[in-house]
Amino acid sequence: MLDALVHASVETMNADTPPPGPAPGTRVIIGTSPNGIFSGKTGQLAAFQDAAWAFYTPQIGWVVWAQDAAALYVFDGTGWTTTGGNTGGPPATLGVNATADAINRLTVASQASLFNHEGAGHRLKVNKADETDTASVLFQNNFSGRAELGLTGSDAFQLRTSADGSNWTTQLSISPDHKRLEAPGFITGQFEVSPNEVATIIPPRPSGFLFIVHGGDHNYPQILHSGIFLFDVGPSRMLRSVYLGDQMRNKGTALLTGTAGPSGGTNVAVQDGEIQVELRAFSHRQPYTYAFVS
Repeated sequence: MLDALVHASVETMNADTPPPGPAPGTRVIIGTSPNGIFSGKTGQLAAFQDAAWAFYTPQIGWVVWAQDAAALYVFDGTGWTTTGGNTGGPPATLGVNATADAINRLTVASQASLFNHEGAGHRLKVNKADETDTASVLFQNNFSGRAELGLTGSDAFQLRTSADGSNWTTQLSISPDHKRLEAPGFITGQFEVSPNEVATIIPPRPSGFLFIVHGGDHNYPQILHSGIFLFDVGPSRMLRSVYLGDQMRNKGTALLTGTAGPSGGTNVAVQDGEIQVELRAFSHRQPYTYAFVS
């Protein structure tokens, strides 16, 4: 018994089947689905002694070294949990005042968690494998999701909420190129267009208000190439001007090609499902900011 329990080292944790041909002194922790001579002895320490298996019921605080996991395990009165001490490889799970599992491999039950710097800053990283996967922080009520922040199904940074954990509404979305921000009923972004070329903007809904602001050289009056429109890009296409700068022109439903509208200004038109912006002025690319309200 002393050989088996003092400074205990076991070959493996969760041994459901007795190992074949055990050498004298072989020790294992019996798993949760034991069979054969191990049946009915879940969690016990089994030691092969005098050509037979001896079984010891663990007590709270017993500690064993698991050779297969290269980690220390302690019996907490319910089961064996890792205590760290790893030298041969990472532990499979780690529970702090809680039980970890195959999905939640790191589980912490605490009033707070602190990730402190060591000499400088500290960065918490959440990584995903592919663009369509999710890397996020999920906030729950009684293990039912209510808010989620991160990259959920795309590379756009999103904040979304739910009243029941199943139906989600995106409240904020920022494109990875920082050129488009979306919220319910509101989208803003930026685009650039070269002289005699056309830029396309996709509205969030078929109709609403569109604000376009020229963001070029601050020495040049930006308001001249800016405007506010009421638009419809559905079956009954329409573009009405609320305000037009002196060099911003409403071309209605005309198809803009880069040189279709008159020169000397910025031309705007609607097509099926999109807004077209044609630049017929300047000698280099110009930046614009837009906003949809609908």
